[in-house]
Amino acid sequence: MIWPRSGISFGSLAGGLRLCRSVWIGRDANSAKWPWCCGARSNARGAGDGAGPPRNYRQGPVRYASVVLGSRSMGVFVSRARFVSTIFRYDAGLVEAVRAERAVVLRWKEQVDNKARDVAAWKRELAERQAEKAAVAERQRLVLIEAHERRAELEEELDELDRDSDRIAARLHALGSTPVGRARRLVRFSGHFIRPVAGRITSGFGGRFHPILRRYRMHTGVDMGAGHGAPIYAVAGGVVAFSGTMRGYGNVVLIDHGGGISTLYAHCSALLVGDGASVSQGQVIARVGSTGMSTGPHLHFEVRRNGSPVNPVGSL
Repeated sequence: MIWPRSGISFGSLAGGLRLCRSVWIGRDANSAKWPWCCGARSNARGAGDGAGPPRNYRQGPVRYASVVLGSRSMGVFVSRARFVSTIFRYDAGLVEAVRAERAVVLRWKEQVDNKARDVAAWKRELAERQAEKAAVAERQRLVLIEAHERRAELEEELDELDRDSDRIAARLHALGSTPVGRARRLVRFSGHFIRPVAGRITSGFGGRFHPILRRYRMHTGVDMGAGHGAPIYAVAGGVVAFSGTMRGYGNVVLIDHGGGISTLYAHCSALLVGDGASVSQGQVIARVGSTGMSTGPHLHFEVRRNGSPVNPVGSL
């Protein structure tokens, strides 16, 4: 509905009155005065106008409508209505501005939340990478410790094999210093050797480079492949100078063939002859095994001349 001759609708007027109340409640109720457009008076003897504002604040928006609708003339009514309408438009703009600012803040908050999620994901990824790096470092440390321990074990094994070789040489020299030994040494060995096992040579005689210890070591014999328990044959006839166990060679048989020639059979699984026994060529004297410092079943075979190892390949 439109107020006659004013062009102002009741809906616009009611909205303005509600906003006028919003403006009013932000003022000091004890000192505030109605604005001129609402017919405010500075003295308290007016027709309720001086004391009206505090009561309007307590009684609600109905009194604002009565102020406008209770205008004494059309001119006052129009002035008051225009003032309320102005407040309404200003407040509506303010609400839109607040909404726009709120939308900006919400967008900014969403961006911050996204960044926070990204940072959290980066932190988790970094923590996982650091944990993985620490695990790799720990594995490397353990492998290094194990390598050092294994290196020490290998060095001890090689040293023990060298000590066994020296013990064999010392035993042969001691045997050769006896009357029987001197007599056997004077008898020239004129026979020939047969193969001690049927397998092929897997590691030759001479210096070879150790891949772990990174140094060369003298291999005093040849390694011959054969299955566990395979028979080991005496390459020639002779007398058993030693049949027993050594730390490096494991179970070993040493045969003196005379003329300063002797043969050694190491890493045996079983010994079939004893010290001082006479053996003939081709006799089974032991079984293939992996005793002592060995990584698998095979025969370590040596030929010695006057106690010193020589290459057996030319003799087989």
